[in-house]
Amino acid sequence: MGSKRLQGGALIALMALLWSLGAGSVPESLAGQSPVTDLGGDDIVWVCNPAGVRDDGSFVDMALRRVRDSMGLEYPPLAGEFPETDVERMRVRGDGSAAINDLFYKRGWTDGLPVVVPTFERLKSMLTGTDLERAYEVATLAPMNGVATVEKIAVNAIMAGCRPVHMPILIAAVRAIADPDFDLRGMSTTTSPDVPCIIITGPIARQIGLNTGFNVMGRGNRGNASIGRALQLIINNIGGSWPGITDMSCLGSPAEHGMVIVENPDGNPWPSFNEDMGLPADANAVTVLGAEGWRVAVAHGWSGPDVMRLMGRHLAGLAYQRPRWPTILVVIPGDTAYQLAHEGYTKERIRKELREQNPIPKGEYEKWFANDFWKQGVTRTLAEHPGEPVIAAPETDHLLILYAGGNGMKNIIVPGWFGAKGPVTREVELPPDWDDVVAADKGAF
Repeated sequence: MGSKRLQGGALIALMALLWSLGAGSVPESLAGQSPVTDLGGDDIVWVCNPAGVRDDGSFVDMALRRVRDSMGLEYPPLAGEFPETDVERMRVRGDGSAAINDLFYKRGWTDGLPVVVPTFERLKSMLTGTDLERAYEVATLAPMNGVATVEKIAVNAIMAGCRPVHMPILIAAVRAIADPDFDLRGMSTTTSPDVPCIIITGPIARQIGLNTGFNVMGRGNRGNASIGRALQLIINNIGGSWPGITDMSCLGSPAEHGMVIVENPDGNPWPSFNEDMGLPADANAVTVLGAEGWRVAVAHGWSGPDVMRLMGRHLAGLAYQRPRWPTILVVIPGDTAYQLAHEGYTKERIRKELREQNPIPKGEYEKWFANDFWKQGVTRTLAEHPGEPVIAAPETDHLLILYAGGNGMKNIIVPGWFGAKGPVTREVELPPDWDDVVAADKGAF
């Protein structure tokens, strides 16, 4: 690491000593260890830096600023303009929340919405959610290769509104997106509107108060919302995926503020999602896939075969865009699941019938893609599957079926990022004092 980076690390080491002595805040005796950022006022607050650091000791922001300047852009206006330390001493008025939010926004560290200021005291609290050392390197994240230490994950989690009980899930999610099969580099720089979709399974969901029922993919639950948002901030700040600079998505997606789906453990007529992924039913796990949007398949009053035809036609539409998607997720709520199960549909039968629906004649398919760029991919795919019909559905183990949400018959189909090899699953590792962490956090949900 470079000398400036070591300065920040030395400061954190001193803070660790203070924590062990029970100190609640950083005393002024350390004032000489950190520059002062003057935001107006006479109050001092110690704020943690969310930006990723590369293996050479430089912050990812420095490289991003060079890219910004080479493109002739002016946003973020204060990119890379901060003390190169892990903790920054700020002079503010009161708690300084508004001024610090404005500063973070101008540095490119937010998603456009206000964030919770990651103070030193909040970092201490957030780190109680894991027994890993703060400096432990969980992963290196594309596209700018920032190192996701436990500390940096915690800082971004604070900003997103997370609680300590969310840390084990976030650490597992970071491990998952760093897997080459997920293709974070491609997904975080593409012109497509892909976003990381987090599927959370196991008893931890209910234990920490996540929403598994109505509006499971939407608003209203702190954990669901903040976990998804935190992962996006981690990709932005640690990985260095900045809109218009390294993230070149033409349109973007509203799900860039977070996309989380939690399996409903109540009334599932089929084996659990964990079992589909080769894990014990009671495992706590995170599965990630890059989601290229979603579409709704309304199945009111339809029989099982009709539901299969309906979903199959949605998949046929996807096949006209790209053949054989690496991953497709089908989210099925209660009423549809109960009806299908009553008619004898297992997950295996659903996958089989969806793969058989609406094949497209090869001749028609080849004519459809006149563009040379797409035609190369189509030709390659057809050569890999000679004699088979053209369909959207991937191999059966990548055609995912998730029971989630409240009762109803509005099913959702999520096509996965085309650059990935498939979904990635990681088990959630809990600290030995997990029950105490949950008990201390109960008031938050």
